[in-house]
Amino acid sequence: MVVTTILESKDLTTFSVEQLIGSLLTHETRLNLIKDSMEQAFKAQLSFGRGKGRGYRGANKRGRG
Repeated sequence: MVVTTILESKDLTTFSVEQLIGSLLTHETRLNLIKDSMEQAFKAQLSFGRGKGRGYRGANKRGRG
């Protein structure tokens, strides 16, 4: 996917190795940020789900007794 994007969007006759490495590092950084964000969201969802239902006693009763 990244290779195709570079091939289609860059003039490879003037594209240096340093620019290629920079593009690949930028892409890798973005992937890592997305991965970290997804992991944090998943952990937050798990911790939120653990407390669900705590103190619930039914439709006609209130909280913990």
